[in-house]
Amino acid sequence: MNTDAMEKMNIFASDPKEGTRLILVRHGRTSANKDAKIGSVKDYPLDEIGIDQAQRVAKRLKDFNITALYSSPILRTKQTAQAIADAVKLNIEFRTELQEFYFGSIADHTMEEIKNEDEIIYNELIAWMNMGQEQTMTRPIIPGAETMQDFETRIRRFTKEILENHAGQTVCAVTHMGLIKGFLGIYFGRGLGQRMNFNALNTSITVIDFYKQVPVLSGFNDISHLSTALPYGRVNLL
Repeated sequence: MNTDAMEKMNIFASDPKEGTRLILVRHGRTSANKDAKIGSVKDYPLDEIGIDQAQRVAKRLKDFNITALYSSPILRTKQTAQAIADAVKLNIEFRTELQEFYFGSIADHTMEEIKNEDEIIYNELIAWMNMGQEQTMTRPIIPGAETMQDFETRIRRFTKEILENHAGQTVCAVTHMGLIKGFLGIYFGRGLGQRMNFNALNTSITVIDFYKQVPVLSGFNDISHLSTALPYGRVNLL
């Protein structure tokens, strides 16, 4: 490398042609979110607040040069993705890889309902969420839940697809809290076997730049498009 080239090199700057930007957007609010139910594949529609959130995030995403729009096929994500599609003038491509993590027997339940149905599982989940930063227990086994291996496989399969098909482009994927935390756990955490101390609020924007296919977290849980204060975070089931 000659001297002129070395002088021009900026290690803090990246060349967009050598990366793929993945924008992960969580769906807008539903009645299940309002009632603090654990995620499920059930088709809950957006509520009035969720519709407004979807419109706001869609307007915000017009500032990004999005070239492809993907979505989970579940109703709440489809509705959120449609608002974005209308704003950025793109068709939606639906992928089952982006569906919510399947929580088995506790899906679509509140914690109170879990306690009434299976107090052993309830106590294990509470202990998992409330343990200190140093992990001292293994992830509770939830009857009928998706395996972490299958969960990781579909996240990596979707990642591989966008890296192969969208080099130098910006991709938006409308998905669920569990999926966003899964991406972060795989690429920036300690793996899916560990508790994932990340948050993903309704219609939050999280940006992963795969620069030369190496993941860089460039944006996280951004809700600046909403007229709400940032709530305090807490650890959850994933």
